[in-house]
Amino acid sequence: MKSIRINSLFVLLLCTTIFSVGAKNYSFQFEPVVSQKSFPTNEIRKLYQDRDGYIWIPTYKGLLRYDGYTVSTYNMEGSGHKSFINKYVNVVEEDYDHNLWIGTNNGLYVLNKINGEIQKIEKTLLETSAVEAIVTFSDGDIWVGGSKGLYRRKSKDSSFVEVNKSLDVKSMIKDDKGYIWVGGWERGLLRYDPKTDSSYVYPPVTKNNSPHVIFQDSRGTIWVGTWNCGLVKLLAPYDMERFSYVNYTYRVGNPHSLLDDIIYAIAEDRNSGKLWIGSRSGLSILESEEGEGVFTNILPGNSRYDLPFNEVNSIICTKEGLMWLGMLGGGVYVANTDRFRFNYDPLEKVREKFLTSSVRSIYQDEKGLLWMGIMGFGLIIYDREEGTFVSGTNHPVLKQMAYNSVVNGIIKRCATNEICMATCDAGVWFYNPEKETVYALNVKNCPALKDDNVNAVLEDSKGNLWIGSRGGICFMDDRGNVKPLGECLRPGQPDLSRSSVISMVEDKDGNIWMATNYDGILCIGNDAEQKTIKSYSSENGLLSTNDIACLCFDSNNRLWVGTDGDGLNMYDRSKDRFFPLAHESLYSGENVSNILEDHNGTIWFTTNSEMVHLTTTPDGKVQDILTFTASDGLQDCFFNRNACFRSSDNELFFGGYRGLNSFYPDKIKKQTVFSPVVITDIKVFNTSVRDMKPDKRNRILQKTIDFTDKIVLSYTENNFSIDFSVLNYMKPALNKYAYKLDGYDSDWVYTDAGYHFAYYNNLKSGTYTFHLKGANENGIWMPDERMLLVTILPPLENGVGLLRISAFAVVAVVVYLQDCEEPYPYEAGNRNGAD
Repeated sequence: MKSIRINSLFVLLLCTTIFSVGAKNYSFQFEPVVSQKSFPTNEIRKLYQDRDGYIWIPTYKGLLRYDGYTVSTYNMEGSGHKSFINKYVNVVEEDYDHNLWIGTNNGLYVLNKINGEIQKIEKTLLETSAVEAIVTFSDGDIWVGGSKGLYRRKSKDSSFVEVNKSLDVKSMIKDDKGYIWVGGWERGLLRYDPKTDSSYVYPPVTKNNSPHVIFQDSRGTIWVGTWNCGLVKLLAPYDMERFSYVNYTYRVGNPHSLLDDIIYAIAEDRNSGKLWIGSRSGLSILESEEGEGVFTNILPGNSRYDLPFNEVNSIICTKEGLMWLGMLGGGVYVANTDRFRFNYDPLEKVREKFLTSSVRSIYQDEKGLLWMGIMGFGLIIYDREEGTFVSGTNHPVLKQMAYNSVVNGIIKRCATNEICMATCDAGVWFYNPEKETVYALNVKNCPALKDDNVNAVLEDSKGNLWIGSRGGICFMDDRGNVKPLGECLRPGQPDLSRSSVISMVEDKDGNIWMATNYDGILCIGNDAEQKTIKSYSSENGLLSTNDIACLCFDSNNRLWVGTDGDGLNMYDRSKDRFFPLAHESLYSGENVSNILEDHNGTIWFTTNSEMVHLTTTPDGKVQDILTFTASDGLQDCFFNRNACFRSSDNELFFGGYRGLNSFYPDKIKKQTVFSPVVITDIKVFNTSVRDMKPDKRNRILQKTIDFTDKIVLSYTENNFSIDFSVLNYMKPALNKYAYKLDGYDSDWVYTDAGYHFAYYNNLKSGTYTFHLKGANENGIWMPDERMLLVTILPPLENGVGLLRISAFAVVAVVVYLQDCEEPYPYEAGNRNGAD
């Protein structure tokens, strides 16, 4: 890279802390690679993702490989050792035979990914060239460009030949037609046809004729990033007579122009189709090609998720659509440009007024207004389109009600066309929007209500309003008569006056099911006068826990139960009891705070770690499970209990302590990009096989860890571990795994990214098969399974021990044969005495 003089413009840009200037503001964030602390340097060259999915990071202090959790370093140059790589690594490219070609400031190297051997390519000029560009073909054809020319190794040849030794190659690509495009320093743009060995020299596209980077986008357009002359778009690039170009440059006073004319990198964002341009001053995103071009410019900033450094030296878009940025002094950062799957409203104006936006309850009226209970500050009526709200204390009708800090539940009562609100300390409020009237039901005016702390209200199919409070249950008929439940029970039914009801639902048979804080689940029969109660609790063995948070009946009349500490449960009618839902994608012991069914008949529920989308068969068997987290646009892992609502147009709402999430289920698309599940390391007594001496390493495995299908360990090496990863970088910390060692593990062992390894100790001699599965951050299990054969040799086959035992056996045989030829003295004496 040529040296440049820092001018006043560059200093101004470097000191700027504004995140974005220009045509559009973006919500994506730049996050550092987690393992970046283990990097030997933050000077990054050209990033690369190989065909297996690993990320290769060339640096000025060696070559790194990243697997989502750890960084493997490939040795730097050492004296007299040809398997070491020059520490100044510029570029890597994989061919179609699992060879990784490595361009350094001191020539070309090749890493055989199968056996791990590294060789330097010895060619007079190529051997000392600063290699900056490599292109490979499926037939074995390889092109290499550097400071001392352009070289080619044809598919059937064993060595490289000179194509043009006068070029100082800065960039090279293979286009979708099979041509090779080459950018030469002060030599301009060239195109080669590998099939005919013909070449085309283009007229200068810039005044200094120094293309610095070449890129072809998904539409087939060729782009050239220049040194100090901006960005160039080629027009009619394959017609030498009609060839022309458009030049986009930095323009003083125009914030929508290109950020800088010195271009380091170009890549296309797969999610938006927009071009990203890395320069010495930051990042530009091409919004429009019209006229002089419209760019959004992102400059370095000081906030946590800002672009951290100015020199964006490398940009790639990985298989899952993430944008990776390598900076020449700023390390490696990743941005997810995919639009969040879930709408998130932090309710900023609510937080400004109340210093909180924690949503306790939700209801949407016919006008689309959201009625919400805000923790600590009571009711608000929120207009999403305007972003404005009216609090209950300022509402022209509701302001006459006594102040209440918490609204636990909000429903519309169809029998009376009233909005009913269950409050924490003021009973139940009834608001009629047509008549603009409001009244309250509380312990002062209603003896049947034993406590003003009302947690839940439910209108049943007969128009009765059920009221669950901290002091039991009562219900109101459609004429306004209120009765405590105890007056309608058959004799001998349990006393519910002390039961604290927190959720209620009705099944298709008219039975009312109630969740309580400590008494499990209660089922109230649908008899008009003499009602019965069936209790389901941990004490009678019909429920795994008494700590119930929420209930939901689906369209198949199945009852789903959210518990505090035992995950999601489902009612089995045939056995008249509840069972926890067990699945490999779900964590055991989770708290389930909300459950909703969408219009497709699938279930959405929130836990203390994620939101889950559950698809089942009519008999309740799991068909599919997807999990979502903050990386998908959720406000957080935690949502407030029973703070959910399904609107008339099938929009789902979930409230949490940081605001509101909403979405239409049909718009939540399942990810279809599958990533490989790989074994990243094998350790014996906590020592990686990579760090062992070659003879010992080769005895354990015949190929590299990535390609080996078996390992052989001696009897004394039966303490080992296997590290693994899913090569999906969306959120590696949320990936999940399952492994099993046939012959040892009786069932699959499930683990998460915090323990992405399997450990075994003191295995008996024999042959075992290790099975590995992995799931991405949304709980989608990859279709391929990684298998590894593990052989533990018996003691007799254990190296030195075998030699010692063999030697002992030889000595024993010799002694035995001698004994057979000469009798012992005492035996001879005995015989003589007998004679």
